Amino acid sequence: MYCLDKNDWIKENHVDDDKKMMILFSTLLFILLLNTESKRSEAGCQFPPEWEGIWFQSTVRPYITIDATSISSKGQCTKTDFRGEKYLIKVDGERKCYKCIVIYQKHHNVLQYKETKRCSKRNDLHRVCSGIAGDANLYTLFRIQGNPIDCPFGTEHGFKFSYDKGKGECEWPESELEPCTDTKRLMLNYQACPNVQGSELMSEKLECQAWWRDGSRHFMVGKLDHPHAANDEDKFRCFVYEYKDVLRPSEGIYLAQSGDATCNGLFSPHEGSRTLKLKKAPSKIGCTFPRWMQKEKSWATIDGALIWKFATSGNSTWMNMTTVTSNNFGGISSYVKHEESLVWCHKIITDITSSSQDSSENRAKIILYQTQGCSSGFVCSDIRQLTQQGVLRVKLGSLTRTKEYACDESQFRGHSDYLLLSSGVGSVDTSSAQIDGTSKDIPNGLFHINGDPSSLIGQSRHHGQQMSAAVRADFHENSLSSGNQGKQSSNNKLCQDGATSKVISVILGCASKTHSDLEIRSSCLEDVDFPKEYENSHIWSQNGTDFRVYKPLRKTQETTGGICLAFQNSADSTTAETSSSSSQTAIDSKKLEETSIVKVQKLDKNCRQQVSTISPDKTEPNTSPVRLVFQGECSVVTSKSSYSATRVFGFQQEDKVFMILLNLSLFHFAFF
Repeated sequence: MYCLDKNDWIKENHVDDDKKMMILFSTLLFILLLNTESKRSEAGCQFPPEWEGIWFQSTVRPYITIDATSISSKGQCTKTDFRGEKYLIKVDGERKCYKCIVIYQKHHNVLQYKETKRCSKRNDLHRVCSGIAGDANLYTLFRIQGNPIDCPFGTEHGFKFSYDKGKGECEWPESELEPCTDTKRLMLNYQACPNVQGSELMSEKLECQAWWRDGSRHFMVGKLDHPHAANDEDKFRCFVYEYKDVLRPSEGIYLAQSGDATCNGLFSPHEGSRTLKLKKAPSKIGCTFPRWMQKEKSWATIDGALIWKFATSGNSTWMNMTTVTSNNFGGISSYVKHEESLVWCHKIITDITSSSQDSSENRAKIILYQTQGCSSGFVCSDIRQLTQQGVLRVKLGSLTRTKEYACDESQFRGHSDYLLLSSGVGSVDTSSAQIDGTSKDIPNGLFHINGDPSSLIGQSRHHGQQMSAAVRADFHENSLSSGNQGKQSSNNKLCQDGATSKVISVILGCASKTHSDLEIRSSCLEDVDFPKEYENSHIWSQNGTDFRVYKPLRKTQETTGGICLAFQNSADSTTAETSSSSSQTAIDSKKLEETSIVKVQKLDKNCRQQVSTISPDKTEPNTSPVRLVFQGECSVVTSKSSYSATRVFGFQQEDKVFMILLNLSLFHFAFF
């Protein structure tokens, strides 16, 4: 007989006690989990808040809606497990049965689920969910109107690729994947291979919707945009991909695409409805912009509608802003549309850079590579520097996919050039005797307008604003006698005070504390449209004509960006007579005989064509230049404070005329 001693008996019983404690602990834990699940069910079954929304599932109509407690077309949530994956759903309808759904969130925009095929009478989560087979169908839900994400590849550089749709690999000519200006989109340009059936020339825009990783495989969901994509069935696609070299992911990618709006059948990046082999494309940056272009980092048109900014030596950005007008519910509204393009220096055809101070010899023809939205291609540019003070004239051709034909003459047909001004230029010395490259014959000082001034101060044909009655009346009076030398029509028309002759004056190049670079005044105090004041920002000369760009000191709807004026001396200087009264300027008879006449034309935003303006008393637009008659140097010009101290306003009621005299000096801070 074997007898246990006391120590052995105690040791054996101690082991049994440990086993009993473990069993007891496991039992209590199981009961606790069941109790937790029971409490969750009793408290009400709810789906995670991030699942709520409208979802698309292939072949299911209408859209599926998920709220806090139910899934449309499925039923009401009654129970869920503690991990929040399995859900017992009470099926809608009169059957009063239950189904189990197991839901996996792959991304905020993508859910995948499996479900039991049959509806059970049992209200038991575990028993019902045990009926889901391991090979059950996996369904995919895509969020409707989900926010796109940054694409996981292809945003920094493009790829060349070959593709196979099951009937052979299309390798030549090579297809290309290119980035868009928006990093959430990619552009796939497919080429047609003559020896591969089913290959076709087409372009598809891909908007990235979701991305996740499953082991070594990467999955992506995107929406395709092409002419044949009419609905969500055509747009949603699932992709699986892997990198050729994990350490160098940008070198190449293997990718497979689903054939429908599901993720079914994507087990490998080498198997799918369409497979692609991507390799890194050569860089589109093949040169650097000339130094004289990069001297200023920002260039813009006069109206600011086009801005060209240089980021690096080979990279730059276009910003094109256009005003879009629409007629909504009988009312006209407008907004500014911003279109940004990325522009790279691809190849310099010619570069004529002057070593002297004469910057007009600086000229270059450059092939640019441009990406606007998802449209990319080559654009030929002809760029010429007009002055060292920051003026470029740029002509751009049409966008083409073939760089060899980018600079063909046919690419420039119907394209006008742009005048770009450097935004970093400060104040300009507008003294005509000191401006480099400008005519020395145009004096600075006081001028009076001889003839119809509408082409200088009239409204553009695109504007509906009206000028004051004083100026409108003066237009007609001046235009009737503009061709009669010796007859001073301005003296025949009086202001409302009955004594002062109506005169439109131009003050040129008298910039100081009391004067602007350019001022346009009316002698009539009741004319509230004046004075118009501008500061000079850029100036240059070509073929004896001075071009000057002015920016308004007080911006209006008409001159939000600036104006371009062309000045040229007239040959009629010896016969011209002043149109001002003797009380305004003291100029002797000898000076009157030598008075200069300057022709001025108001040009468009590119300083190329004259702006057509409408005179109130004419039906045809006025395109004739304005004649300025020199009256004296800047010293004879009165200050702005004395000029604008008083205004007279008048109106007529029945047979009486009422005059209001307003001293603006009392409201100095309110008006200026």
